[in-house]
Amino acid sequence: MTWSRYKLASHDKKTGKDAPMLPYWVPFLGHGPSFAWNAGHAVNAFASGSILECIEQYADNGSSQCTDYKPVSIKLWKTQMYFITGAQNIRAIFSNDRTTISAKEGPIHALKVLFPVPKQTIALYEADDSGVGAQPQLGSTVHPDHRVYHALYKISTETLSGSSMQPIADRFMVKLFSLIRESEVGQDWVAMSDLSSFIKEPLFQAAVESICGPHLFALNPNLAQDFYSFDKEVVPLCKGYPRWLSLGSWKARDKCVEAMRKWNRHAREHFKTEKPNSDAEFEPLLGTRFVRARREFYSKLEAFTDDAMDVLDLGAIWA
Repeated sequence: MTWSRYKLASHDKKTGKDAPMLPYWVPFLGHGPSFAWNAGHAVNAFASGSILECIEQYADNGSSQCTDYKPVSIKLWKTQMYFITGAQNIRAIFSNDRTTISAKEGPIHALKVLFPVPKQTIALYEADDSGVGAQPQLGSTVHPDHRVYHALYKISTETLSGSSMQPIADRFMVKLFSLIRESEVGQDWVAMSDLSSFIKEPLFQAAVESICGPHLFALNPNLAQDFYSFDKEVVPLCKGYPRWLSLGSWKARDKCVEAMRKWNRHAREHFKTEKPNSDAEFEPLLGTRFVRARREFYSKLEAFTDDAMDVLDLGAIWA
């Protein structure tokens, strides 16, 4: 049945039609089981479906060349996603910031399974159809104060790009040099089986402290180890495995979220006595303007609870 629907949609010449959905075998679950079982194989299959669309299009025209790849759609449980290939299609997306193709499903999926936040927080993201541009996309009815994607995009570009990056880079280099000097490496050359295992934790700490300030690591000395333990477990979490099926991945994430919670609690407790200057480029309690601006935006909306901010802070560090 899904194959027949796919073939009919493939030959539909109507302008503005939806991308044909690749056939699947399991009702309701769609392509989810194949993606969960072997994501790499599934992606290759999706790409083959897009190439097949292109080949069939050109076969109808009597041509053996395939340069105009056609988008196809897939179904991952309740979510419909689009698989787009071909340089022409990719250029069209990136050259038009008001395109109707939305990238919302990725962040929303992450907020449901990888960095789970309360339902009211997810609802705010789902309702925001205004895009990231200064002007809302045509047809958008979202309240200006609820333009989450635009607000976070603006904060990131204003505080993590251009001249704002120089002091962050300076702090990063100073901290990294300090951490390496404090390590057990001396003046003599030593052999290491894996250089990345030696450098990744100092790199992580230097990067995080240069943006978030020193208190996060002061309160959580083992954050680097906990973070990389969590990072190794991202795949089963992204696939939506429940706690009983992937206990290790859930525990690794819980430890990192608890570290964020401890840091945020400390900041709230000391906010009145050590209130940071919102215009300062950097201050010890909350770090850079990037951290403080995000916190200020979240605090204006009831949907962003303290628990949500703890998880979102982990997401910002991971990203």
